Amino acid sequence: MKLRLAICLLPVLAACTQVPELEDKVSSQLKNAKYPKLVPIDETLGPPVAPEAEAQKVTDELEARRDSLKQRAAALQKPVVDQDERDRLDETVPRPASD
Repeated sequence: MKLRLAICLLPVLAACTQVPELEDKVSSQLKNAKYPKLVPIDETLGPPVAPEAEAQKVTDELEARRDSLKQRAAALQKPVVDQDERDRLDETVPRPASD
């Protein structure tokens, strides 16, 4: 019941809010300023981009990233210690006795 009453009072509280007047904030210089020149949107955006060239560029970037990730994955599959190091470690560090 209290929740319903609170929900009903929210719009009443929002109506009591003081909205600042914007007329006092605008300077006289801004009030007397001319409107900006309107230009066609084609001039502001620049030359159109060819979709085929843009798609090819994205494809090339994705393929290069794929190849790079494949190389990194292949490098991670290699053993951390090569066979020469493994042999040296086996000679130096005694293995624990198995139970």
